[in-house]
Amino acid sequence: REEARNSLESFVYRVQDLLSDKDLIKVTTEKQRLELSSKASETSDWLYGEGEESSTEEFQIRLRNLRSLEQPITYRYEELTRRPDAVRAIQSVIKKTREFIDQLLNSTTEDQLVADADLDRLISVCRRVEQWLDEKLFEQERIPLHIDPVLTSSDIEKKVREIERELLFLATRRPPKNTSSPNDSQSTSSADKSASQTTALTGETTSTNIPPKKHEEL
Repeated sequence: REEARNSLESFVYRVQDLLSDKDLIKVTTEKQRLELSSKASETSDWLYGEGEESSTEEFQIRLRNLRSLEQPITYRYEELTRRPDAVRAIQSVIKKTREFIDQLLNSTTEDQLVADADLDRLISVCRRVEQWLDEKLFEQERIPLHIDPVLTSSDIEKKVREIERELLFLATRRPPKNTSSPNDSQSTSSADKSASQTTALTGETTSTNIPPKKHEEL
């Protein structure tokens, strides 16, 4: 019982701190802020009045009710702060992947550095992710911030992983070698270089700077 009471009390303080954040106005309407503020005040008054003799279940119910108003606001606020970095990160991944594709397409070695089918798949994935990002950015720019976003940092991370999977696939595959020729050593060297660049690019995308989420416990 005491633990449930303390959890509710701590959450009331947290909501009060949230409401004092001047940036909160960006992701809320006045009605949403008033609703949350009223519920926090009501809960606080109850906590230090009738709540002194209440049961564990009652504390938990009050916590859920208050949290149901706070969570959507916190979610939008955190997405607002994380989304710009996430967008820049995926745009960088797309740009570097396109540069890598261009390098493979313009290769002059006799041996294929990457099988045509594998390269086509990477091109398709990169193009699909880029189109998805453009469409979502277009949609996101046209909805108010007090509505849940259509472009989220977690969605962006998933799309980055799609490109990473294709790059990792390329890094572990090499096309069958053609018949031997005097240029074998040069072609092998070029292929090894391409594989190294693929691995390096994969490492760069994996370390993409998308900031971690906050309040994972909610």
